[in-house]
Amino acid sequence: TNGGVLFSGEMGWSSGCDHAEWAIVGFRRKNAEGTQDYCFAVLPRSDYQIRDDWFAAGMKGSGTKTLIIDNVLVPEHRIQKAKDMMEGKSAGFGLYPDSKIFYSPYRPYFASGFSTVSLGVAERMLEVFREKTKTRVRAYTGAAVGA
Repeated sequence: TNGGVLFSGEMGWSSGCDHAEWAIVGFRRKNAEGTQDYCFAVLPRSDYQIRDDWFAAGMKGSGTKTLIIDNVLVPEHRIQKAKDMMEGKSAGFGLYPDSKIFYSPYRPYFASGFSTVSLGVAERMLEVFREKTKTRVRAYTGAAVGA
């Protein structure tokens, strides 16, 4: 629509949404050539509802739920093409010339967020295992085998 995108949809797997004041949602948008660009839009909390529908075993702590967006106008200044973000062509690129992070492609940082969750789970699992097994003894000999 004129001035932006009229957005409606259900955005699943929105981790941490209960604590966020804004959401970043991905979508495909037709460009001038008639093909589609993958884009990101930023929406304030007042523009969407949260449906609590994530009940995966072992993942409750992720806070993942579905965002319900109904007929919301997202203005152009809150939309960026993913390709532009990867190539340093997005709005705001170059505003902080002394910063190293603002001159880095976004995707490695984005992906790192997912791997850090797995690393944190693994580290905690090791802590719990060590705590539970530090007083462990062999069933037949009674010899201490704990850490």
